[in-house]
Amino acid sequence: MGPIDPWGVRRDGIERWPDPQPLGTILERRRCCAEATVVALRSSPRPPCFTATVAEDGARVDLVFLGRTQVPGIAVGARLRFAGTAGRSNGRLSVLNPRYCFLEET
Repeated sequence: MGPIDPWGVRRDGIERWPDPQPLGTILERRRCCAEATVVALRSSPRPPCFTATVAEDGARVDLVFLGRTQVPGIAVGARLRFAGTAGRSNGRLSVLNPRYCFLEET
């Protein structure tokens, strides 16, 4: 068996997540994985687009879900782990259609 891809799905179907990085270290045009709290939500009906802004230690990133006007469970105050490729939209760092999961409150 070759090297393990930290971004893939194992043969037994269990998802693999890379270690989360600090939100402030996310770079444009690079894969990222981080954990943060949702601080704001925006929705647009035409074209359908749902944006959740997450923040941690003063850094902010927009998680943009194209083709959706809401995502069940994503609300202000929710803790998320997300992964994807970062880009820039309207001068803001964003991740389009990120993979995500909810984290338990501690």
